[in-house]
Amino acid sequence: MDGIQISMFDTPSIIGEEDWFSVSFREQVHRGSGFEGGKLRIYAAASLMDRDKLADFIQEEHGIGGNTVKDGFCDYNRRGLIIKKWKTNEERHYPWWKVRDEVLRQIHAAQYLTDEEARQWHEIIEKSGGAITLPKPRMHYE
Repeated sequence: MDGIQISMFDTPSIIGEEDWFSVSFREQVHRGSGFEGGKLRIYAAASLMDRDKLADFIQEEHGIGGNTVKDGFCDYNRRGLIIKKWKTNEERHYPWWKVRDEVLRQIHAAQYLTDEEARQWHEIIEKSGGAITLPKPRMHYE
């Protein structure tokens, strides 16, 4: 930081912008793919797949599309999630490996599944006798 002067008045807006993207990213990952059963498929895949294959699975589960987030939009495609802030037109790109890492972080912190989704997961495990089968993603790219 030699030669760079930062005003204490500039710092909160910079942090605020970063916080908005970080919060939006975590919320988007917590949302799952947005398709029925998507979070449970991702959760099951996370318990069975290695890290590289899991990133591919998450990409295929999301497919191509998008949805709104608070004060912005999230677009997803083969490259990853792109979160755009309407007010400033600023955007952040999160590749699928980064989405995978956030999914795993939320799972390990017991934050990924809601209480209802956790109940559904336990029902699936009970019905299957504890055997988890590898799910197929909603989409598949060739």
